[in-house]
Amino acid sequence: MSMSKPERVFVFASPGYGFFMAAIMLVSLLIGACAGKDGLDGTACTVEDNGDGTKTISCEDGTSVVVSDGADGTACTVADNGDGTKTISCEDG
Repeated sequence: MSMSKPERVFVFASPGYGFFMAAIMLVSLLIGACAGKDGLDGTACTVEDNGDGTKTISCEDGTSVVVSDGADGTACTVADNGDGTKTISCEDG
């Protein structure tokens, strides 16, 4: 009784298969990365005019920053996109 050697069969032997599988894995990773949890709610902040051209922004979480007056800007509008995002558009582009 003689036993024959089993044949190897490669189902996916096309040259582009490796690229195709890499693309599928990349798309899967990107989709998974976009499915995160919502962040924590922010804290309330106040703005105090320091009377010297600067203002202090102080927040309930203890953070603060001093900002100074800058050059006059252009008019801007805020549009609600209806999907939880807003778009800010200004006259100067």
